[in-house]
Formats: sequence, C-alpha cells, structure tokens
Amino acid sequence: MPEIVKRAVIEMPADEIWTIVGQFSRLPEWSPLVTQCRVDGSGVGAVRTLTMHDGAVVKERMDAYDADRRAYAYSIVDPGKLPLKSCRSTIRVEPDGEKRSIVTWAGWFEVSEAEESDAARSIDAFYEAGIEALRNRALPAIAKWPAQAIT
Repeated sequence: MPEIVKRAVIEMPADEIWTIVGQFSRLPEWSPLVTQCRVDGSGVGAVRTLTMHDGAVVKERMDAYDADRRAYAYSIVDPGKLPLKSCRSTIRVEPDGEKRSIVTWAGWFEVSEAEESDAARSIDAFYEAGIEALRNRALPAIAKWPAQAIT
C-alpha cells in the first residue's frame, strides 16, 4: 500500500496549531482545497462530509483521537469521484521547542481506477496545500488564529 508523508516545521507553538488542526470539523479553515465540512456525530466514529474546491464530495470517518499526543487518524468511507479503494490518514502536531512545531500528515491508500502515481500526486498535493496554509498562518503579519481566516 503506497504511503505519502508530509512533514513541516512551523513557527508556532504546538498547542496553537492543535487548536484548529485537532478539530475534525475545521479542515476548511486551514486546507485551501476544502470549501465545506459537515460532521455527523462526535469523537471516534464521527463522519465528516467534505466538499472540495472542485465540487467533489468525500466522506471520512475519525478512527482514533489522542488529544494528549495531538494526533488523530481518519479514513475515507466514501471516496465519491476519487479513484480510491481505501485511504487512511494520520495527522500529528509535535512541539519543537516553545514556539515551533512539527506537523506530520501521512496517508496510506489503494487505488481503484487511476494509476497509482496519479493518486499519489493528488494526495501529496492535498497534504502539501494544507501544510503550506498552516505555514502561511504562522507568519508574524497574520493575526493570531483561529479567528483569522486564510487569505
């Protein structure tokens, strides 16, 4: 099963990043490729329905959540138009000193119709866009979030 791992050092304390990243419903606030999110249920087992920037709809289920480690895992339960048989992802925010963090977003997937390399590029681009948006939020000129929207 192919694996995609994106890791970035971000100049923000881990608790500040986790405030938004750690909430399953807030993906549109930090991922520029997601425009809407509706969550049914809460905690492990909750299902979020995501609308992507291109109109595609994907459903994901939270499989594990560990607030102390600032980490959670989720899997796609309905890929919509995406050519995936399965996809499981994890996201983790670790402190790297007082004012810096390491964000790791990883995913393992199986494809159905598309070439594996095409799916890998798409997942890689999705993770990279989210991490880059987090980096941009950490710039000193941007007000403290979560109140500040991505521009």
